[in-house]
Amino acid sequence: MGSPKALLEIGGETFLDRLIGLFAGVCDPVVVVLGHDAGQIRAGIARSAQPLFVLNPSPEAGMLSSLQAGLCAVPHGCRSIFFHPCDMPEIKSPTLDLLLDALAASPESTLAALPALNGRPGHPVLLRSSFIPAFLALQPGDTARRLLEREPQLIVRVPVDDPAVGRDFDTREQYTSAFGARP
Repeated sequence: MGSPKALLEIGGETFLDRLIGLFAGVCDPVVVVLGHDAGQIRAGIARSAQPLFVLNPSPEAGMLSSLQAGLCAVPHGCRSIFFHPCDMPEIKSPTLDLLLDALAASPESTLAALPALNGRPGHPVLLRSSFIPAFLALQPGDTARRLLEREPQLIVRVPVDDPAVGRDFDTREQYTSAFGARP
C-alpha cells in the first residue's frame, strides 16, 4: 500500500479512528493491536486516548499473532469479543448489533457469530470469551479461520445486508477505486 493501512482516510478520519469509534459503542475496552509502524500509527490517529493499545511482538508472524496478542489483553470477566482487521473500515453499526443479538440468543456452546453476506462469511467475528484459550493454543502457521471451520456446528452465521463484511483494502488501486484518493 505504501503507507500504514490504519492511517488511510475514509470520510475525513483514518480507518483506525473510524473503527475505534464504531467498536467503542459496543466494546469496553477497545483493544487495538499494533505491529509494524506502531509509533507512526499511534501518532497519526485522533482517538489515541480511547483504546487499549497492545504491541504484537512478532507482527511478521501474521494475523494470528496479532489476534493472540489482542486476546491476551482481554480483561477477565469479558463475555465476548469482536476481532476485526483495520483494512475493513466500512462496517456498519447495525451489523455489530445483529452479531451481538445472535450470539446472545445462541446456546452457551456456540463459539462465535460470523456475519454472512449472500452465504459468504466475513468480518467482524464475535467470539465468546470462553473460547479464547482455543485461539491462544493455535500454533504458528495455523489460522483462526481453520479453527472456526473445524467446529461449524458451534458457529452461528448471521445473514447481513452489509457488503463491508467482505470488503478489505489491500492495494492502492482498491483504495483509489473506492474512495477516489491516493494513500
